[in-house]
Amino acid sequence: MKEATSTWDTIVALRALQDIDNQARIVAEERDRLRARLAQLEDALDRGQEDLENRQRKISDAEVWYKEQQEHLKAEKDKVSKLKAKLATVTKSKEYMAIQRELEMHRQSINDKEEELARFTEALESHRSAVSEEDGRLTDLRNEAGEEQSATKKSITAFDKQITSINSDRVQYTEQVPADILRRYERVKSRREGIAICEVHEGRCKGCNMTIPPQLFNVILRRDSLEICPSCNRYVYVGVVAEDIRIPSYSIDT
Repeated sequence: MKEATSTWDTIVALRALQDIDNQARIVAEERDRLRARLAQLEDALDRGQEDLENRQRKISDAEVWYKEQQEHLKAEKDKVSKLKAKLATVTKSKEYMAIQRELEMHRQSINDKEEELARFTEALESHRSAVSEEDGRLTDLRNEAGEEQSATKKSITAFDKQITSINSDRVQYTEQVPADILRRYERVKSRREGIAICEVHEGRCKGCNMTIPPQLFNVILRRDSLEICPSCNRYVYVGVVAEDIRIPSYSIDT
């Protein structure tokens, strides 16, 4: 690794590195937000499809049950027809009455079953209509989601390219920072919301707004050593860095 030629060069490199890292973080957060949105959209479609399939299966099961009940009803009617035919041949009063009672029982069973199937048919048609509407809504949602998924995936790809570009630009600054300082920078950055180095303004650290001890402030003014804020442990400096930094700006527009 090529070390910085002076403390000020290291400070400038760290500030540039911090700006790049923060821009990379913003791009990565937007990319991850889109990824989460895409996952939510796909999950919603999957749940909608699963629900629709469950309701369609219930309709299929209901149709099977309905056909079975129609067969039972037909069997009951066949029994009634046979009993009527038998009744016409009966001569004994006792047997005649027994067949009449059996006929009445089967007729009542038929009436009850027909009423039950009529109510069932009405409910089934209502359910079919609701499922058909749900299928239509899911189809519309799937079409809309397809367009959104396509646009989102393109945006994610664009963000990935931006991050790759940012990381490529980052190398030129990491090469200017000694390894031990770079390691500490990464550690503090992860703990301090992306800010590992900041300016001291009017005697206060702009990172934590705490007053820098006068003796330390005088050391910082000399710019011949890289010092640390005793309150927040960030690297600190005094002076204008912006004019010495030349880094590209990364837009998150896609």
